[in-house]
Amino acid sequence: MQATPSKPLPAARRLDILTEILVNENEMGRNQEQNQLQRDTQRARILSSSLRLFVSRGFAATRITDIAAETGISSGLLYHYFQSKDDMLVALLQESLPKMDAAARDLEAMELPVADKIRLALRLLIRGIQENAETGKFHLLVALVSASEALPDAARQILARHAHGPYQIMERIFAKGQAEGSVRSGNPRDMAMLFWALVKGLSIHHSIHGNTLGEADPESVLPLFLK
Repeated sequence: MQATPSKPLPAARRLDILTEILVNENEMGRNQEQNQLQRDTQRARILSSSLRLFVSRGFAATRITDIAAETGISSGLLYHYFQSKDDMLVALLQESLPKMDAAARDLEAMELPVADKIRLALRLLIRGIQENAETGKFHLLVALVSASEALPDAARQILARHAHGPYQIMERIFAKGQAEGSVRSGNPRDMAMLFWALVKGLSIHHSIHGNTLGEADPESVLPLFLK
């Protein structure tokens, strides 16, 4: 007996089915985006907690359980994001040091007189120190781990790769400024060291004392470098 061919669905029903499929796909896409956003937020919270503890207790003395408790999650959940505190330290360095390199390169590439570049750099750096509480903690962390003999190899490689770039860029900027006649005389390399020592020192000082002992004024720093 020959099978009766099925009747085609009415156009309106086909449209309903297609609409339902599209809605489900959109919902799946939104759920994936929301899940990724939640993961990114949780990861940032873990790194923020690890930064606070690495600075306050020391990297070696900080345990995974301490970071989990500081974040308000279980150690088991934390291991879904990082396998060890070494991984957290590497992530902190990877997400910050390359940005400093990139910012210094962007400054050098700007079509501005050197005096304006130095003025802009100091203004933005000091404002960032005053507005972001984690900036000083990060500079303190870099200082602490750089002096450590128990630094993970991956972290040591990141420091070696990015530690000198901003110094070299500021050295070139100061040398160009001397050629322009706007920067004080002196060894450009020494001036670059002084520039970053000043910025990092202010950053660490602010992370410890806040504004209780006063605020740094970029204009008061400029005479150290500009004529």
